[in-house]
Formats: sequence, structure tokens, C-alpha cells
Amino acid sequence: MRWSTLAVVSAGAVVSASGSARAHPGGPQYSFDRFQSPSGNIACMITDGTDVRCDVRDFVFTPPAQPVGGCGASGYGHTVTMAVGRAAQFTCAGDTVADPGLPVLGYETTTGVGQVECYSTTDYMYCSAGSHYFRLSRDAYTLR
Repeated sequence: MRWSTLAVVSAGAVVSASGSARAHPGGPQYSFDRFQSPSGNIACMITDGTDVRCDVRDFVFTPPAQPVGGCGASGYGHTVTMAVGRAAQFTCAGDTVADPGLPVLGYETTTGVGQVECYSTTDYMYCSAGSHYFRLSRDAYTLR
């Protein structure tokens, strides 16, 4: 009997862990493939429903070390990319996906294209692709 109780708790933990990878339990309200946060500080682009890139214009966090070989003339620290089969990571980028004409993903709303969802909050932009996700804000980031 004790074993079966542990099995139920373990199964619940798995459900909770996999559930946390979804941006918004109610699903997307929009299908923007390019969008920006209400502040305009974060802009994102979803490609082929499997990849997402978000750029943060102004930030105070310290990004991880640049890739071996550096980024050359490209910028670093403002771009996070992720795909269904690849964990979130900072990427060298000499350009930006930001554009003041992009649709705004309002706070507490979600956009989704294919297997990618992004959720806008007053504190951060949260995007998920498959089992991977990231949170990005002016002050901090989380990559998984």
C-alpha cells in the first residue's frame, strides 16, 4: 500500500513538471509570429512553429560567457534562442527582431504558433518550445 501511494505522488510530480513547461494553461489567445512586450523592451519572433528568438533592448543582468571564439562584430547578451529540440541559450546577434510596428502581446496573454508559446507578464516574457523554456526580463533570465 505504501508503494502505491508513492507511485501516485511521483506521477503527480511528473504531471506538475511537464505542466510547468506550458506558457499558459488556457492555451494561446493569439497566433502572432512576431510581437513585442507592452513596454517595447522585449521583441520576439517564432519561426516555423518550432523556434523562437527574443531580444531584450535594455537589460541589467549579466549574461553567461560568450561562446568559444566570441561573437566578433555581432552583439551578445541581448538575444535568446530556443527550439523544440534545443534548450534556450544566449546567441550572438548583430541584428534585432525589434520593430515598433509589431503587435503588442498584452500582459497576461499568450501567443502560440505550432509547438511554441509565449506568455507576457508584467515581470517577464516566458516562452516554451517542447520541453524547453526561458524567462527573460530587463533584470533577469532563466534558461531551461
